Amino acid sequence: MAAKIIIKIPHIIWRNGEPRFMASPRLRRLGFKGHNLKHPNGEWFDIIETQTFSKKISQQANERQAQVKDGKRLRAVPEMLTALKAAHQFITNGIETGNITIKDPDDPANKTLPMIAAALFLAEGGDNE
Repeated sequence: MAAKIIIKIPHIIWRNGEPRFMASPRLRRLGFKGHNLKHPNGEWFDIIETQTFSKKISQQANERQAQVKDGKRLRAVPEMLTALKAAHQFITNGIETGNITIKDPDDPANKTLPMIAAALFLAEGGDNE
């Protein structure tokens, strides 16, 4: 009886000894589709080409996932800007009314209002240079 060799490569299944890319649900959400690993001339990928393909797909998936996360962060910017403006006004009002006092000039909290003002300046199109 001949021994069966099992080769495991991420995102790859073998059908009758021929490689096929299988997109997981995560990869499908990122826009990938499964397909046979063949060259345009119809020849199947060899084991080295299949491993290289798998590594490339993993890298592309990670890059796409990062882009998705960055997009989600960017969608939050308007709410963050509104919150920052409210925090700036809250602190300014507190200082003006005496409800917020600066007792220790070395307290790092004293840098909060200038930091918020600088961030608002940049967020609203100011140039830091």
